[in-house]
Amino acid sequence: MERALQFLRNHKDVALATSEDNIPKLRIFQVMKQEGNVLYFATSEAKAVWRELRKNPNE
Repeated sequence: MERALQFLRNHKDVALATSEDNIPKLRIFQVMKQEGNVLYFATSEAKAVWRELRKNPNE
């Protein structure tokens, strides 16, 4: 796990996958913060990714 976290410290961009109507979507996000094994990124309620995550939090 430490190796993965070190990689993320050096590479701030990550890919986040969601889906809508069974169609996958992939977006690039910048990691804003890391606490332990939890990564934080930012979006807004106006974005489609917000609605997709709210509709299916298992993604």
